[in-house]
Amino acid sequence: MKNLKMIFVCILLIFVGVILSDALPSVLDGSQSILCIIDKYLKPVFFLLATSLTIHLGYKKISNDVRVNFALNDPSSSYLPAQITSLVLMNQKDKPVSIQEILVQFPDSRAMVLKKYNSPLILGPLSSEKIEVPQYSKIFIGGDKNYEPDFENSVIKLQTPSVYISCTFPKFKDKLIGASIGRKIRRFSGHVYNDEVKYALKYKYNKKTLVAFILHNSQFCNEWNFIQPNFRLGFSVEEIVSIDELNFIDSWRLYELNEKSQNLICVSYDQFDVEN
Repeated sequence: MKNLKMIFVCILLIFVGVILSDALPSVLDGSQSILCIIDKYLKPVFFLLATSLTIHLGYKKISNDVRVNFALNDPSSSYLPAQITSLVLMNQKDKPVSIQEILVQFPDSRAMVLKKYNSPLILGPLSSEKIEVPQYSKIFIGGDKNYEPDFENSVIKLQTPSVYISCTFPKFKDKLIGASIGRKIRRFSGHVYNDEVKYALKYKYNKKTLVAFILHNSQFCNEWNFIQPNFRLGFSVEEIVSIDELNFIDSWRLYELNEKSQNLICVSYDQFDVEN
C-alpha cells in the first residue's frame, strides 16, 4: 500500500513538473497573461490533485483495515502449552466486516483456525469486538508430530466471503495451509488438560463442584485453593488421599487421566455425592 502511494505521488510530481517547466518561460518573458497561464497550465494541476484525492478516498472506502491485539497464556504458570487465549478486533473503517473464520498464520505459512463461525460474526463499522479463543491440549502436524508455534512473528487473518484480511504485521504469503496444523483437545468435566496432568480430583467444597489437576511433578493446579501438598518424587495414590485438605472437603472422586481414558480409582465414602 505504501509503495503504491509513493509511485502515485512520483507520477503526480512528474506531471506537475512538466506543466510548470512549460509555463515558466512564458511567465518570465511576459508573453502570456497570468489568467491565460492559470487557465492553460494550473487547471490541469488542480484537476490532477482533485482526481488523486478522489482515488485516494475511494480506495480507503473500499479497502479493509482491521487491527488486532491478542493475549497469550503464561506456560510457566500453566500446565497447558503457550496459546492465544483471547483477541480484540478493531475495525478502522466505516463499513462492516463479515468474518467466517479467525486464523493465526505462522512465519512458515502454516495456519491454524482459532475460531470458526457457523453464522458469520459481523464486526460493525468503527467498532471493536473481544473474542475468547477455545483452548487446546497440544497442536500437531503430519499425523501426530508436535508443532512449536511462533506467536511473536505470527499474523492474525480473517476469512471473509471474498478475501483474507491481514490484521497484523508482518504480512506473509496469501497461501494458507489451514489443514496442516491440527489441534488435540482433552477435557475432563469441561476443563482442558494435557500430558502434564496425571490425576484429576473432582470434589465438592462450599456447595460447588470443582476440579483440581495433579501434575506428574505432584503440583496441584486448576481449581485448587489450598496449600500445595509436599509429596516425594514418584508419589502414590495413597499419599494423595491422605492429605489433610481432604478433611475439609465434602466429598471427592479421584481419577487417573491419560491420553485414552479417564479411570475412577478412588472415591470418598460420603453420602453427599460429588456427581450430583
